[in-house]
Amino acid sequence: MKIVMIGQKGIPTLFGGIERHVEEVSCRLAKKKDYQVYVYTRNYYTSKKNKKYKKVNLVCLPTIKTKHLDAISHVFFATCHAMLKIKPDVIHFHGVGPAICLWIPKLFFPQAKVIFTFHCKDYFHQKWGRFAQFSLRAGEMIGCYFADEIITVSEELNITPKNCPAHTSNCTSEWIKRDFNKGIIYYILEQENILMGCVALEIVGSNRCYLERLAVKPEYRHHGYGKLLVENFILAAKKLNMKTIGIGTIGEHTVLTDWYKNLGFIYKRTKQFPHLPFSVSFMVYKIKANE
Repeated sequence: MKIVMIGQKGIPTLFGGIERHVEEVSCRLAKKKDYQVYVYTRNYYTSKKNKKYKKVNLVCLPTIKTKHLDAISHVFFATCHAMLKIKPDVIHFHGVGPAICLWIPKLFFPQAKVIFTFHCKDYFHQKWGRFAQFSLRAGEMIGCYFADEIITVSEELNITPKNCPAHTSNCTSEWIKRDFNKGIIYYILEQENILMGCVALEIVGSNRCYLERLAVKPEYRHHGYGKLLVENFILAAKKLNMKTIGIGTIGEHTVLTDWYKNLGFIYKRTKQFPHLPFSVSFMVYKIKANE
């Protein structure tokens, strides 16, 4: 069976949650007898010289490397190459953006099964303008309506109290009490005595701290309150003479990772933990003296 992966920048993973996801899935599939797995790569992410990675075939194709054309051009070229050259049994699209090309094999290569993995709602990302947001929503619709199989990375990542008890969505009053006993500081955002969100600061060294527990209630999201909480967190950390702020985010949640990048955080690495249903991307923020 031939299986192709489309939508990722490449493997092995340098950064990016989708890349980590594709690497894990591809390498496991490639171990199976009679499975040939192909992953499309971009030359600025994976070297053209790399043709194999852990039994996975790597296919490097060109891309129009601009903000708006990088992903979609590579996905289009990969889709055409898969149909004309590889002739796979399964075509697997990753992400709502790449899914905008999912109709092509459905129409012109119907013998292949088409799978769509819904990683996250990229159209909420602030960096995208209205046309890009429209295109991403169109990709979401095409993927959900036309794919033979749909995989979701969660409700958003299958996070439950059992597999990830420390995630903010599983917070309990006992958990907060333990945090207080550990010296973790909570900052609350409220208006007219209505709780809207929170963030917590944990000091882990003489000049280092962690940003934790960032949460905004669903009805107040996408109005800038998360950004406001982080900006006030940075000011509070500076008053405590902190120099660096660390944070761990869900690696597959690329929208969130990019959101932190836009706030000044620097990506460091991504790591997979056996007890978690997702990878963790580590980022840092360096507080400037004049900030």
